[in-house]
Amino acid sequence: MLLSQRDPGSEMQDLVIAKLVSPEDPPKIVRHDVSRESIKSLVGVAFGIGLTLEASLGANFAGVTHREVRDGTGASRLGYSAHWREDNDNPALADLLMLLGERYPLPAT
Repeated sequence: MLLSQRDPGSEMQDLVIAKLVSPEDPPKIVRHDVSRESIKSLVGVAFGIGLTLEASLGANFAGVTHREVRDGTGASRLGYSAHWREDNDNPALADLLMLLGERYPLPAT
C-alpha cells in the first residue's frame, strides 16, 4: 500500500490499520514524501495500491481505478474539522463555509 507522508497520510494509515487488516496479517505500507497525485501515478504503473480523498476523484490517472473502502459496517470515512478566528473577515471564508454547509449539512438533532 502506497501512502503519502503528507496530510492526510497518517490518518489514512490509521484507517487501514483500524479497518482493513487483522493483527496477524498487516499490509506492507510504504510512505513516500510526495503528493497524493504522485501516489496515484505510482498506482497507475502498478507499484501498489493507494487510498485517495473523495474530493480528488475527478482527476483521472491512467491505470487507476477507484473503489470505495468498506468493512462490515459500511463505507470507511475520515472526518475533518475546520476552524477559524471569529474576527476573520476574509470574504473567501464566508464562501468556503457556505460551500461546506451545502455539501456536508449538519445532521438534524
